[in-house]
Amino acid sequence: MDLEGKSINRIYSIKGKKGESRFYEIWEATSIYSATVLDLHFYKHSLTSLPDTIYENIKASFFKLVDIQTPYLYSPFEIDTIDDSFYLAYPQINSTSLKNLFESGVIFPYEIALKIVINILRGLAVLEKRNLHHNLLSAETVWLTESGLDITNIKISGFLDHFLLDSRVTSEQNAALDIHNLGILLYQLLTGKSPGKQDTISFENSIPSWVSAITKTMLNDPLSFNSIQILLDLFLSEAPARSILEDSI
Repeated sequence: MDLEGKSINRIYSIKGKKGESRFYEIWEATSIYSATVLDLHFYKHSLTSLPDTIYENIKASFFKLVDIQTPYLYSPFEIDTIDDSFYLAYPQINSTSLKNLFESGVIFPYEIALKIVINILRGLAVLEKRNLHHNLLSAETVWLTESGLDITNIKISGFLDHFLLDSRVTSEQNAALDIHNLGILLYQLLTGKSPGKQDTISFENSIPSWVSAITKTMLNDPLSFNSIQILLDLFLSEAPARSILEDSI
């Protein structure tokens, strides 16, 4: 896809390609009317190659996302088509991904790690109430910004269901995948490394036992929590968690 210098629907002027993932290319663009810089995610699958219902499902999910008012989610503000492709427009964020921080050798104090995880859970819980789940949660899709925490690469139901998951999976299974992936993130935040087999998962003595116990359950038995909200309530019910949440990120 070569969009360099092109005008998109007489609204955006493409500045250059920023990167790509398995499903889409990211192009930096400028609004012709306001000079606002933003990111356009152009999906690699053409409209004619998709089943008829997929794009309609994407649009339905988009309208669910734009209706969400929470600081913990990085959501698109526009969806449109051009030629045989479609794109989502996102505000550009000045931020650093957890992946970049991990690669720099950053290990977070457990109080900060818990703040990050609890705010991720808050964002996921808002999605869950609208029957949406992330399913791609990772160190690449969580960003720390000047204003707090954003979760990027939010799952658009329908499109990603079609290409990634059996559409018959239950809400509990979707929640379990998010919880397991969040357990991996929490372990990385606390230790600076990825978890190995169950018998190799260990924590420093400075990590409270309740934190290590919840992390291990998230990794090894995520279905036991049943929902994102149940896990969030569990974190918030702990006295140490309440005390460290007095200051936001």
